[in-house]
Formats: sequence, C-alpha cells, structure tokens
Amino acid sequence: MHKDNKQRVIACVAVRMKSTRLFQKAFADINGQPMLLRLISRLKKSSYLDGIVICTSSNPDDDVLLKFADQVGVQAIAGSEDDVLQRFIAAADRYNADSVIRVTGDNPLTCPVTIDRMILHHLATQADYTRTNGLPLGVTSEVMTRSMLKRLSEMVPDLLWRTYMLFVAFEPTVFKCEVLEPEAELKRAHYSVSVDTPEDLELVKKIFQECENKEMGPSLSDIVNFIDNNPDVRTMSDETPIKLPRGQTISFRQCLNWLDHQAELSKRVKGECQSSQPYWDEHLGPLGLRRFLQAESKKN
Repeated sequence: MHKDNKQRVIACVAVRMKSTRLFQKAFADINGQPMLLRLISRLKKSSYLDGIVICTSSNPDDDVLLKFADQVGVQAIAGSEDDVLQRFIAAADRYNADSVIRVTGDNPLTCPVTIDRMILHHLATQADYTRTNGLPLGVTSEVMTRSMLKRLSEMVPDLLWRTYMLFVAFEPTVFKCEVLEPEAELKRAHYSVSVDTPEDLELVKKIFQECENKEMGPSLSDIVNFIDNNPDVRTMSDETPIKLPRGQTISFRQCLNWLDHQAELSKRVKGECQSSQPYWDEHLGPLGLRRFLQAESKKN
C-alpha cells in the first residue's frame, strides 16, 4: 500500500524543558546524543511522515528548543504553556497538515515502523483517530486528523484535560476510531520505555547501546527481547497509578481495560459516530471514561 501524497501527515512532538523528576529531560544524554535528537532521528526514518514539528511553549525557558529544532532541520512552534491541544492545531494549520501524529518528547524509542503502519491504515480507512493497543509504553503514538483536533478543541473547554489527550480523543461514539493490534510476540502492554526518571533513562541507554550498530536503531523486537531477557527491569504493575487532572488517578489495569473497551466499541460502531449520551461534564470531564469506571467499580 502507498500513502496518498495529497494527504499531508506531520509528527507533532510535545516537549518542554520543565521536568520535575529528571532535570532538562529533553536534552538528557543517551550515549552521546540528547534524548530529543534520538527521538527526531527515529521519526526521520518514517517513510510516510511529511514533516516533524517541535511543539513547545512560549515560555522563555523553552526558547532553546526552538533553536535546537532549527539546528537539526525540523520545524517548531511555540504556543500556550498549558494548552497542548492548541499547540497541535497551530502546528497543523501552519504546516498545512491533514493529520498529525501525537508524539511526546519523553519517548525516544518511538517506533517509525509502527507510525508508518498507523498512517497507512488511518488514511485507507479515512479515520479521525488511529492508535495501536498492546505495545510497550513509549514506542507508539496516535494519529488524528486536523478537523478532529479542531472539533475536539470545541468540545473540551478544560485546559487540564487538553493535556491528557488520550482520554478525550479516543472516543468512538464521537469520532471514527481505528485500533491496530501488534503481532502476538510483540504484545507487551506492561513494559515501559518512556523516560520519566533517572532509572528510566538508564534502561533506554542500555537498549540503545545494545543496538548501536544497527542503522535503524532498536526495533520493536529488540526492545521487547531486551526486557524479556532482563528480569530485573521494572515493568508496570496493575496497581501503578495513571495520572488524570486535578490529582485524580486510575490504576494501570483500569487504563488497559478502558483501552480494550474502547477498541471493542470502535469495532461495534464501525465509524457511525452517533451517541445520545453527553460527551462532557464541566466537573467530571469526559463522561465516556466516567461511565466506564463506574461500570468497572460495580463489577468489583
């Protein structure tokens, strides 16, 4: 399958210099290269991306990211400190993108092969939103159309929720959502290679070191095999808290169950995005997530 060249798809990398647990995380050294450069280098290996945009904030502390983008040959925009969704819309508008890949700067092992697979499926199915479930945290991403992002912006007035885009965007009763599944041998939802702590950074360094002589860098198989063969590597437990706005959390198990539920819902509605139930509550946020969590609590 070939990508329709009339459809422009860009990667939007949400990144800031602010980091509480790992100082200046974006430029943390990974075997001689800053983490953000490692990520950009992997994104450049995608066959179907038409551009890469660093989406940072207008805070003066983040000016260094704009200069870095210019140095490594990618685009950049500076927008609201708190409104990640609006930064993505601004990037899509400025660079005339039909769809964007949502990538975060703390995922230097984001997989370009997975990105390409999602782009092709997203365009072929004319989806609003496309994701891959079941892979390790930190290797995958999400594809969203520019028109969907703008509609989402109108539906989500709360700035705090506009940062937690997964929980507001992956809603098959509102948007046409497509969900891909990985090969069985790569399905490791409890693995994580996202970088949030010094311990996470050390793990990622070891994985890159293991594959330093490979032109494409670590593949999904390399990542999975490394963690499989190193039982001392910490994985995500079912009880690991996943942050939501205003100090709320859900367990990692609840998050995985919700992702599976949304994937099944995507198949059932088959893109016929009609729901008589309200999407948003000013106090509770996305009501689809709330309804799911209430149903889960009744089972237990």
